[in-house]
Amino acid sequence: MNRSALTDVLEFTGGYYRPTFMRVFLDTSKSLKDLNALGDADLEAAYLHEYIHFVQDVSTVYGLNLIHVMTEYMKGAVAQIRSLTQGDFKAPVQPTPKAADNVHANYSFANVFAGDGKAMGGECKRVAIVHETVLTHGGDVRVEVVETTYAGRDGVEVKYRFGGFSVLESMAFEIEHACYGTPTPSRELPYLGARRLSELVLPSLLNVEDGLIALCDASLMHLNPGLAFLRTLERIRDERIELRSCWDVYAACWDGFDIQGRLSAQAANAVARLAEYFPAEEFKPVVNWLCDLVKDAHAFRSKALGFPALIASGGTIAQNRVLAHFMRSVGSPLVVNNVGEVTVMDPKGRGDIPEQMYVLGINQIQRVLRNMQHGCELLTPCQYRGQSTDYRCSSEPWTRIDEGSVCPFSQVWNSWGLTGYLPKSS
Repeated sequence: MNRSALTDVLEFTGGYYRPTFMRVFLDTSKSLKDLNALGDADLEAAYLHEYIHFVQDVSTVYGLNLIHVMTEYMKGAVAQIRSLTQGDFKAPVQPTPKAADNVHANYSFANVFAGDGKAMGGECKRVAIVHETVLTHGGDVRVEVVETTYAGRDGVEVKYRFGGFSVLESMAFEIEHACYGTPTPSRELPYLGARRLSELVLPSLLNVEDGLIALCDASLMHLNPGLAFLRTLERIRDERIELRSCWDVYAACWDGFDIQGRLSAQAANAVARLAEYFPAEEFKPVVNWLCDLVKDAHAFRSKALGFPALIASGGTIAQNRVLAHFMRSVGSPLVVNNVGEVTVMDPKGRGDIPEQMYVLGINQIQRVLRNMQHGCELLTPCQYRGQSTDYRCSSEPWTRIDEGSVCPFSQVWNSWGLTGYLPKSS
């Protein structure tokens, strides 16, 4: 199971977001409870960038599908482990190719759709459609992939597969830049991937106010956003579609597609899958919170399909009315700073829900099962909340349930019936 750009981290200067796990990290010791009190434009810009990833996660077809892919992987991995005798099991836990459950196939599709990750940029010289093969229970499927060629150093060209990862990061960067004037990153890809491809295929798009942001956002209503992005550029160019505003860009990308129907189906599916993480009654508060995030984001998007383009023209966080409206309607992910404070906005007024930490625990278990880490990264947040910690947190957190610990990692590990199973890196 190749990772490629289908990682669990979308990051930029000063922070990162973990898709499907509703977690933002910002590298600051300042409290993030009151955004209007930050008094730091760079920190605000970093928050906005990562918050846009949250918007993408809970209100686009692409983001909601990734929730489905990851929850199904986790469910399949846990079932696979529990089929073994207690004791050591090998990580990463790999789904079975061509199996009827489609876990491997769905993950493979998502991996292909994501494209490449970070790379050096420059001038985009060429673009072509290439194909990758995904193994499924029903047979092999050829997937179209957008491959761009960049002029590299010393005359050596660089191939870069433009997919969902670059669309996500391009959109977040362009909105952040529009609102705060953020400088271009030294490592241009994935952040300028959409802009460079537009310069090559349809330069006039960049003359349309928020047109590039609109095309990124619109493309995320397709499972293969990189391909949707390129096809729309080509269609506008070849059919000579007049672009008077960013809304014409949305229309060109969505023409012939039932976007509302797609979005409703993916949102309903994501709600069902997230609830499966927490079958025990004791976890009901966090299930309600997670499901409300998706339901409320879907309701907001349904009434204003192109609202991210309005965020881009809305200015800083303090003055951005559309952003404020979304925040009041949907809330926020779990936002963690570097001293371990975890904050969250909840429009339903439930305040801090202790069980929300279990979502972070699931993220840690997922990283262990995929052999991305060995141990738990929640030491600082747990200490900040007054929870007991010891040496096992960084080496064997799955053992802490033995003494009735309230550790988020071990609580979820135990609730999934994994007590007595020990991951061993392969």
